[in-house]
Amino acid sequence: MKYFKNSANAVYAFEADGSQDAFIGPELVSISVAEAEALSQPLTPPLAVPRIVPMLNAQIVLSRAGKLTRVENLIQAMSGQAGIEARITWARAQTVDRDSDLVQTLIAEVPLTEEETDCLFAEAAALP
Repeated sequence: MKYFKNSANAVYAFEADGSQDAFIGPELVSISVAEAEALSQPLTPPLAVPRIVPMLNAQIVLSRAGKLTRVENLIQAMSGQAGIEARITWARAQTVDRDSDLVQTLIAEVPLTEEETDCLFAEAAALP
């Protein structure tokens, strides 16, 4: 393979045998394999997802995502001692722990994917 980049550092690869040379425009600059690999790496580190966020922030983010009513209805529908404890936790806890039984139950019941949950927790952590 032969590697090229444009002025925005987008990498282009072409067959080394010359069969694709007609597609190599004058705006492309030849680069080494090492430079192509370096430019192909993500520029931002992976999203750091917190395990614990402030309850207020979690509820604001759920509201903005249109999920707060669903979560609150699920908590209200929980029965027995588990339901009582879930309602107390939701009303009085200072933080939300992603690994807690309540949060894991809500993730499954809303439902939310792992990626959606990661985004919600990251957004909650980013709020002031």
